[in-house]
Amino acid sequence: MPYLFHGIGRDGLEYSCTGDGHFDAQELSYMGSGTNGSGITYWGANTVRLPLSEGIWLNGQSSHACSASRYQALIKKTVDALTALKLNVILDLQWTDAGGQSLQGGGPWAMPDADSVTFWRQVAEYIAVIQMSCSS
Repeated sequence: MPYLFHGIGRDGLEYSCTGDGHFDAQELSYMGSGTNGSGITYWGANTVRLPLSEGIWLNGQSSHACSASRYQALIKKTVDALTALKLNVILDLQWTDAGGQSLQGGGPWAMPDADSVTFWRQVAEYIAVIQMSCSS
C-alpha cells in the first residue's frame, strides 16, 4: 500500500537559535493526529519539515547568546519528540552562511560550500546515532 506524506513546515529554527520557543512535545503534538477540541486544533500531518541554519548549527548565534551545541541540542530534542509522536522528520538546510560570510542565521546563499559539507556530515552522524538507538 502506498504511503502518503501529509506534511507541514515547522519554521523558526532557520533564523533563530531558539525558534519561537514552542518546540516542546505537547505543542509539537498538535501537528499530528488528535481530536480537535476547545482551543486545540490538530493538523493531521504525518511529516514535519524543520528548516535549519548551517551558520547557527556550526557557530551558534551571538545575538541570542546561544552556542552551536545549544542549537544542536534543541534540534535533537525536537527530532526526538517528533519521532516519538510517530511523525516523519525532514531536516532542511534552509539558510547557509556562505563560508562564514553571512552573519547570524545566514541567508539564501549558493551551495554547497565547505560549511554545507560540514553541516551535512554532522547531521548524518546524528542520524546514524538515532538509527542505532532505534534498532537496539
